[in-house]
Amino acid sequence: MSELDNDTAALLAAMQDSGAPPLHALSVTDARFALEGLTEPSNGQDDGVVTEDAEVSGQGGAIPVRIYRPSVEGADSKPVVLLFHGGGWALGSIETHEPMARSIASLAGVCVVSVDYRLAPEHPFPAGFDDCYTVLLWAASNRDKLGGPGAPILVAGDSAGGNLAAAVALAARDRGGPAIACQILFYPSVDAAGEGERFPSRELFGGGEYFLGAQDIIWLKDMYLTNVSDQENILVSPLRAPDLTNLPPALILTAGFDPLRDEGLAYHEKLCAAGVQSSHHCFEGTIHGFISFASQIAAGREGLDMAAAKIREFAE
Repeated sequence: MSELDNDTAALLAAMQDSGAPPLHALSVTDARFALEGLTEPSNGQDDGVVTEDAEVSGQGGAIPVRIYRPSVEGADSKPVVLLFHGGGWALGSIETHEPMARSIASLAGVCVVSVDYRLAPEHPFPAGFDDCYTVLLWAASNRDKLGGPGAPILVAGDSAGGNLAAAVALAARDRGGPAIACQILFYPSVDAAGEGERFPSRELFGGGEYFLGAQDIIWLKDMYLTNVSDQENILVSPLRAPDLTNLPPALILTAGFDPLRDEGLAYHEKLCAAGVQSSHHCFEGTIHGFISFASQIAAGREGLDMAAAKIREFAE
């Protein structure tokens, strides 16, 4: 097994020294506040991006979105990236993922739409998914204003947001669109029913000492899913979809000390077996969430650069 890189080891030591309890030991409100505090140090790391807040009409009411654009735009159409934030479907927000959205917009030179979908437990599955798919429909109808005429649409997300991005890609295929050019999945959760026997990383790194623990995963999943049978739903567990053909190309980034590491790799392998062009890279020395910790972990910055390079492949 690889060793933790120096940046990640220092971050974990600081987390341990803080004495903060694990997420699953907190109330939902306190866990949301704690996540905001963890991501705060990376705010404002990028310049040259302008933002606009908007709302998209959805089944459950208005869906807030924040649109990020490079301040200097060219005349050509640019890809539009829909960003679905992580946080176990119950935590996270546009604000916690402001640094990630700004980084992608700046590094790739594209329009990013960050989605504030409804959260569990107040709004369990499929509310969050429905909001994300609704924003995809809206973006397809407004692509001329977002990226320019004919601009390709990509979906991206981290952790639970990666789950939502993969689910939206599946739904778009099965519902006849809108077309998605690429799916970028940062350490995605793709099998809610998965256990340690199938994915050894769940047990190897689920003790809680590597930021995300197995008890955190169960606590968050139980808020998102009101029925156990929903674990088998392909919009919850994309890895369990019997058919992954005709999906958009994928870039999947995982972390070596992440309980979700093995299912991210398994999804990549299943996509490849289905004839889908998929690239995978595991950052061996770091942990779940490393993209959100890019201001402190070099691997996070490298991962953002890799994602930006992939996005630029779809620019005209």
